[in-house]
Amino acid sequence: MGPSLQTQITTSNEVTADEDGNVIKVNGYKLGAVIGTGSFGVVVRARHETGMFCAIKIIDRKRLKRAQFGPRTSNASRTDLKREIAIQKRLRHPNILPLIEVIDDPSHPKTYMVTSFVDGGALMPDHSKASPLQECRARRLMVQLVSAVDYLHKHNIIHKDIKPSNLLVDKTDRLLLSDFGAAQAFRDDEDPMINRTDGTMAFLAPEMCSGEAFNGKLTDIWAVGATLFMMIFGTPPFVADTAQALIDLIQEGDVNYPPRPGSAGVTTRESDHDVVGLLKSILEKDLSKRASFAQISAHPWSTDYGRVEFLLPEVEGPIEVSEKEIATAISAYKVNSVRTLGSPNVAGSAAAPGQ
Repeated sequence: MGPSLQTQITTSNEVTADEDGNVIKVNGYKLGAVIGTGSFGVVVRARHETGMFCAIKIIDRKRLKRAQFGPRTSNASRTDLKREIAIQKRLRHPNILPLIEVIDDPSHPKTYMVTSFVDGGALMPDHSKASPLQECRARRLMVQLVSAVDYLHKHNIIHKDIKPSNLLVDKTDRLLLSDFGAAQAFRDDEDPMINRTDGTMAFLAPEMCSGEAFNGKLTDIWAVGATLFMMIFGTPPFVADTAQALIDLIQEGDVNYPPRPGSAGVTTRESDHDVVGLLKSILEKDLSKRASFAQISAHPWSTDYGRVEFLLPEVEGPIEVSEKEIATAISAYKVNSVRTLGSPNVAGSAAAPGQ
């Protein structure tokens, strides 16, 4: 991963497009090739005018489910959004992808989220099927993921979209949790109950499919378990042909644990028992029995049967952000008249404001 940019480094507020209407530069960031796609937009590699490389997620607000980004956003909800972004910029954890800047204007159809660039890409780009990982690597990555999400929870932040395709891995096999587009921050005295279901269906906890409010921290823990399941077995815990069938399985079905791939088709009884035992404690539909991160970190499989010490991060408390940090959390921009800077790139569109 290249050197990270400092927050709020904008030296200009503008969007520049080529002759075909494709955005090629935003606020000093020259957009490059598409390196990923998602439900609400694409991710491109970019280079800032300082010479530093980064990644930019270009979000199409027409497809975004979060009401906060919409053109009808109230001042109160937009202030809450700015506070969440300001907090995300302050996050400092070795396994969380740094958020550098958010460039947004309610009257323009695109939002640009700037992060550090990770040279290894997503752990599993396809979140429906992938090759299982070797158990030792799955353990190493799982430890990093639990540490990152526990850090978020201790800062009263719920990620809400944990899945293998949102886990980036650099060339040293360091995991970085990414995509905070659905994340939600709570104040210290607030109960982390959530009314809106976001995220990828195969990684939703059963209580998220009920239509009732749910505890966001517990659903994040379920998603961590579903992600570990896919690392081990190559698919999410539940797979179905239709959305309704998948919801029914998540709510009512039992998780099946197939034999682990290996030289004889299965792993040893001891190893299989321990990783499956951990998964069963996390993918627990009874909320009072679902494992906590403290219990996950102390599980024999997580510690490689006592050979590795798994320490959760210590934090001093929720992140407090100043009014100035909130006010400057989102950078504005304006759409320039079209002028060519280079070859066309289908990274974004310089549609007129409000389109």
